Amino acid sequence: MDSLRLLLERNAQALVIFSACLTCIFVVIRPLSRVLIEYLHRRAITAAKKRVAPEPAKPLEGEMEDLLGKAASMGMTDQEKIRRLAQSDPDRAKDLVLNWINGDG
Repeated sequence: MDSLRLLLERNAQALVIFSACLTCIFVVIRPLSRVLIEYLHRRAITAAKKRVAPEPAKPLEGEMEDLLGKAASMGMTDQEKIRRLAQSDPDRAKDLVLNWINGDG
């Protein structure tokens, strides 16, 4: 009889510990993880909205003429000047040529 009683007591303790663990998981940890996931999701969305593609650098007025003037003093043709500019800084050359074509520069 004592062995049966001891077995029931051990199983009861195990059942109580198991129930306490399940309660902790479903009542505390799971809701906290949901709140944390929602917070991180909102934060990621906010950060993504703040990230904006940088605006391309606009050349200063007269910059094309200045560059061509410097190159002219070196005895280069317009084609050589533009080729060198494109080799050294392709993005800047693209912006300058586009502005020059559109009549902004």
